[in-house]
Amino acid sequence: MHRVAVLGIKTLSQRGQPAIEVPRYLERAGLVIVPVPVYYPEVETLLGQPVYRRLADIPGPVDLVNVFRRPKDLPAHLDLLGGRCLAERCGGKP
Repeated sequence: MHRVAVLGIKTLSQRGQPAIEVPRYLERAGLVIVPVPVYYPEVETLLGQPVYRRLADIPGPVDLVNVFRRPKDLPAHLDLLGGRCLAERCGGKP
């Protein structure tokens, strides 16, 4: 089973936004979602999985990192990726 970290995932209260709908779809397709929200410090789990506050804190391998951040906000996260694969979703307003 593939593990997908989702940097910038939103909570279920933001339904209808890609940053929660894409992870929900991937979960229904059988992937394991590793939530890494940027906001929502009170949230401890999302989609039934424990929340990690930094990509570097995720234990074990991750097959893909799906990023829901504005391009200008990416540099702060890139150093934490190490050799992990990065898939950047662009198309929103910068």
